[in-house]
Amino acid sequence: AAEERPMLRIYFEGTNFEVAKYMQVISKDIALAGGALAFTFAYLTVHLQSFLLAAVATSSVFISLPLTFVISALFTGSTHISTVCVLAAFLTLGLGAHTAVLYTDCWWDSAQHAEDDEGRLYFTYKCAGKLTLTTSVVTAFAFFCHLLAVFRPMREFGVFMGLGMFVNWLVATWIYLPICLVNERHCAACRLFGPGSADLTED
Repeated sequence: AAEERPMLRIYFEGTNFEVAKYMQVISKDIALAGGALAFTFAYLTVHLQSFLLAAVATSSVFISLPLTFVISALFTGSTHISTVCVLAAFLTLGLGAHTAVLYTDCWWDSAQHAEDDEGRLYFTYKCAGKLTLTTSVVTAFAFFCHLLAVFRPMREFGVFMGLGMFVNWLVATWIYLPICLVNERHCAACRLFGPGSADLTED
């Protein structure tokens, strides 16, 4: 009879395997997020006609992510997030770009409705602020619906993204719009091309 060979069993368990798995997923997502960031920055540069506004718009998105993590940790009492929350970078980037475009377009349009800076800021906050806040609230509550999910990672993802929508709106409202004023006053000569607030003011 043929000699029976002992069965070899390998158990893939342990903290090192978990760390390696997370690092592999995160490294791939970082590369994809870098590509998405480069494309978004290029598009915003062309649309907003300013490197400064494009840089502030994209950076404000990634400023909101760590703030969302801190707020989420305070609400949930947990500093651990699942790997599915890495998708927050892509989703927040898209919504943040949309918010920046709305604020910029309304800021350009405000030159036709107000003469001083205070009036233009009020007009922009009144128009673009309500539009972006409505979008953020609806999107946030859509993510909060994930709290009804059975799986815990989906519930964590819903809370993280729901809070992220509000944080992203606050960061864009407090930081981005004042930069639009600074960009017009001090960087108007660096505008790339196309109609902007300076042209509207001259008219």
